[in-house]
This record gives sequence, structure tokens and C-alpha cells, in this order.
Amino acid sequence: MAFSSSSWAIRGRAEEALSLGEEAVAIARARGDRAAEAHALNSLGIAQAAAGREEEGVASVTRALALALETGSVDTVRDYVNLASLEFDLGRLEPAAALHRDGLALARKVENAAYADWLVREIVSDAYALGDWDTASRGAKDALAVSRERGKPHYLDIPTQLVSAAITLA
Repeated sequence: MAFSSSSWAIRGRAEEALSLGEEAVAIARARGDRAAEAHALNSLGIAQAAAGREEEGVASVTRALALALETGSVDTVRDYVNLASLEFDLGRLEPAAALHRDGLALARKVENAAYADWLVREIVSDAYALGDWDTASRGAKDALAVSRERGKPHYLDIPTQLVSAAITLA
């Protein structure tokens, strides 16, 4: 149910997403399942933001992250990623960058390579947006080199290449 909530939010069906997200939170709370509540709050927060209720979304995902950290949830890195995205979208670049760095540290600690790859590229974008072009350039070069070594691109390589090109052309 929580997964459907975030999926519908991403597809522009915010009202349905809100309803599913709220129901998923209520069910998790009724069962006393704090890890499920964290997951549901994250999805609800994404739905709230998609519905134009950005600050409510930030509050829900912030609560999700706190619960995930308390419970040791496997979704904790997802909470960092989504909260950082909401903060970035609201123009709060420093908090977004800090959340990306914390998420990357956790992804590496729990050996979640998929999220680590994603977050390395997000940190490149953060550095660029914050005007730290040396860090952005180095990070882009390193991230793109990893993709070449693996022989397969990461889907965030295109924005990473754009950051590199923008710095080169500046």
C-alpha cells in the first residue's frame, strides 16, 4: 500500500496517493510496526509534496527518517534520499547536501551499492549547485570513470555529464 502511494504520487495521482499513504500509516500504527510506519510515512511525504503540501511532506519524511534510524530499517537510505530531494526542491541546498552525504555514508556502511552509486551522483549535483565546482568536477570524473569501468552507465550519468560539461564550458 505504501509503495502504491509513492508510485501514484510520482505518476501525478496525488489525491489517490495521499489516501493510500494515510491508510498505510494508520495500519502500521495500529499494528505497532514502527519500521512499516517509517516506510509508510516516507511514501505519504512524497504524496504530500506531489499534492503541493511540500512542508507537510518534509515533516512526514523527517519523521520517517527518525523512525527508520530508531528501528534500523532497511529503508533508511531511501528516507535520506527522499528527504534530500524534498529539501533540494524547496531550495534548501545545504540541508539537502548534508542528507545526501549522510545517506551515502549509511549506504556504504550497509553495502548498498545501488544507493551509493545514486548518492555519489547526487552529491556531484549538490556541489555544483552550491558553487563547489572543484568537488563537483572531481566527483563527476570519478563517478563517470566507475561507469566506464563497469561497462554500463548509471541512469544519473547524464546529469553528471551535464554538470561536468557546464563546469568545463564556464
